[in-house]
Amino acid sequence: MRESPWRIYYSIGDCPLCEGNGRVIFARSKPDSFFLVFCDECELTWTSPEQASSTREAGSLKEWAPEGVEFPTLEKLREADLEKYVEVIFRQRNQG
Repeated sequence: MRESPWRIYYSIGDCPLCEGNGRVIFARSKPDSFFLVFCDECELTWTSPEQASSTREAGSLKEWAPEGVEFPTLEKLREADLEKYVEVIFRQRNQG
């Protein structure tokens, strides 16, 4: 089966630092697969959605996921009881 040219992202809202320019989206770190949220613009990163309303407890994406991230499905977010934080679902064309 051919991979879709689109990727679906699940966002908890706007980044508190980027003021409407960046969206805070769910990801899972590689290879340990823990959930985190990060801004798709500035890459400010939090280990839980509750922390993402301020920059105080934020780190960098390279700090929290040095080997990269993968993007969870809605089913995986549901299984982890994180679906309740999703405010926006959007899609973008895969890069590469």
